[in-house]
Amino acid sequence: MQYMIMNSGSRRGFRLLILLLIALFTANVSAQTPLSEKEGRKRVKEIVGTYPQWTTAEWQGKVKSDMLPIALTAKVFLKRDQLILISLRAPLLGEVARVEVDPQSVLLINKMKRRYWKREISDIDTRMPGSFECLQSLLLGRAFIIGQGELSETSAQYAGYYTMDEDITFIAPMIPVEIENFNYGFAINGAGQMINIIMQYAETESQSEDIISSAQSGDDYNRLTSGSEEKIKNYDFSAQITPANSGSNVQATMIAEQMKVNLNIEGIKIVWGGNGFARLNLTSNYQSTTLSQCLRF
Repeated sequence: MQYMIMNSGSRRGFRLLILLLIALFTANVSAQTPLSEKEGRKRVKEIVGTYPQWTTAEWQGKVKSDMLPIALTAKVFLKRDQLILISLRAPLLGEVARVEVDPQSVLLINKMKRRYWKREISDIDTRMPGSFECLQSLLLGRAFIIGQGELSETSAQYAGYYTMDEDITFIAPMIPVEIENFNYGFAINGAGQMINIIMQYAETESQSEDIISSAQSGDDYNRLTSGSEEKIKNYDFSAQITPANSGSNVQATMIAEQMKVNLNIEGIKIVWGGNGFARLNLTSNYQSTTLSQCLRF
């Protein structure tokens, strides 16, 4: 296994991710231990060995957020390399919103307001190749490497591996994407299940360094990712996943500038196989609109 060499900016971003992950576990900074090439290869083999082969998959969960007036039910259907369908349903109202993604396009539908927003993937962002496959892996709770797809024994050479605490492994992809100061990583437990994912984007390298230099052992996540508008303008996403036989629970936090969104999804249990549900056929009653208008209920 040949690990990729990071430039100084990537190393700084990676150090920030390590600190953020340590903060989530309230662990000591000295707890991070890099795995050798042989150990890393063995760990990857163990992790991907827990990934069932699949053609279709589906799951549902109860969605709660401080931005939602009521809890919604999310139903998700995936067809490998072809389709992602996400249906949001409200009590007594049925389906209120839909997200449909394929390798070519993204479609958001607000059924309550009869509005939709659609864009070609090529028009949105071409700086993150293989993002559709990575999104499918994310929805299945699997680690991935942007540009290489889902974590595998072949793509394992493009990441670094660290033990964080007991049987927890931190995976740090090392292929830089074309978005400067964008970094991400995953924490995997001994059973091969993802328990944390962190994505971080900082406006400039110097602003990232301000966070790193001020970080201390035991710092909480909010302190590390917050900061005055004058010093830093960052965008952070973190999700903590609690795997369970009865259904995993996800607690996600998205911080974009001064806006913070909390999202909980409860009772996720993946079912392999099945036909799921069909795409919607938009009628003339639906109006094409902007993204912000489509998201307004």
